[in-house]
Amino acid sequence: MKILYLGIPFLLNLLLMGCSSRDAILMEEYKGHKVTGKDLTIIKLFEKPSIANEDDVTDDLGPGIPNEVYTAFFNKIFLYAFQVSNCCNKLNYITDFSELEMEERTLDINSKAQMRILLPKENSKLEIDSVASDYILLIDSLYISRKKGESGTWIGETHYGGSFGGLYHQIHFAMWDNTNRKLVSYGIVHEESAVAFGMTDFNWRSVIIGLVTKIFKYSPFPVPKFIYH
Repeated sequence: MKILYLGIPFLLNLLLMGCSSRDAILMEEYKGHKVTGKDLTIIKLFEKPSIANEDDVTDDLGPGIPNEVYTAFFNKIFLYAFQVSNCCNKLNYITDFSELEMEERTLDINSKAQMRILLPKENSKLEIDSVASDYILLIDSLYISRKKGESGTWIGETHYGGSFGGLYHQIHFAMWDNTNRKLVSYGIVHEESAVAFGMTDFNWRSVIIGLVTKIFKYSPFPVPKFIYH
């Protein structure tokens, strides 16, 4: 399994990140079952993320329309994390898809929470451009905000002055076994990157990689060591 050197600052930041929320489910038959040499297609269902503080995006990632700037950044880093993990034989990332072969379903996460997400139709195999990957990962409802600092003033979702607590991301996901035509896992994963002095693009990269790590934990693919925490 490939190990990517990311440097001491990255490793220190991983130690500061929050723990998994347990708001996700891996189906019993896939527990302890790890696969290699399989094809994976990732489908991004959301058109744009929900960003509580859009100024943070342009301050840290560059000028432009915040949703467009961040979507381009997310696509690059999210795909990069999967690429360097060497998890798959062939990896596809789809940002423009047809819903013809999909249906929206409500999935129970726990006794108090549910999620709605598009999935391949029940007992069906999803083909994209006449190609059917072994596994399909669907991602949706990306939400981004700041974690409150110990001081300063919050007006709605915007923080003014004081200390900066951290960068928070939340995303919905579902993984589909396209060969056996069944659901592998699903849920909502959260990640936080702590900010010690000031937020930079490093925090944005590390929090996305943290999301990928947690999705891997609820999958049949081995968790890549370089992003494990």
